[in-house]
Amino acid sequence: KKRELRQAYLTLGTLIYRHCSKVPKDCEFDKRNPISEAEVFLEKKLGDACNGQRNHERVEEILMALKAIGNARRPLRIRGALLKCAEKALHSNITHSAFNAFRKMPCDGEFTDEMLKFVQNKEIDPEKRIHAFDAAVRCPTEYVLERLIKMVEEEPSRQVASYMWTTLSNIMESNSVEQANARELLKKITKTIPG
Repeated sequence: KKRELRQAYLTLGTLIYRHCSKVPKDCEFDKRNPISEAEVFLEKKLGDACNGQRNHERVEEILMALKAIGNARRPLRIRGALLKCAEKALHSNITHSAFNAFRKMPCDGEFTDEMLKFVQNKEIDPEKRIHAFDAAVRCPTEYVLERLIKMVEEEPSRQVASYMWTTLSNIMESNSVEQANARELLKKITKTIPG
């Protein structure tokens, strides 16, 4: 039964994504349309900052909702709730799933600003900040990469600084087509940094 429920959540997310890709106007928020109802259902499953994580069944429910949201790649209005969920997570799999839900959502200034604030917040666990860093790197603009480089220089946590440095260095050395834009921006930015 659990397996069937998990599959239903994942399928719901995939169906939302496919339908919204084909008929975007059907996916504008309206409490009476089926897509909006499904999105609200998933949002409600997260609760307030993914609360109730001491209960195993609740953790499963949160994980299924997060994965469905990731498959749906929407709703964008939920990004703040996903960040709260990641910040308050008591389990690493919830943190990972919350940030993974962002993976294919579109990048915009509001999103990247939130990620940069999360990375910069020294009160948050280093592992969680690393996940936020990865999400920010996925949206490479000159502004984002300049801020991340500055953060590496000022980062007090060796774990976080080392991870950030290694990731940025790997991007600069990569031949990956997916990272071509980030690589060119990093080369441009690092040329202007006094050595």
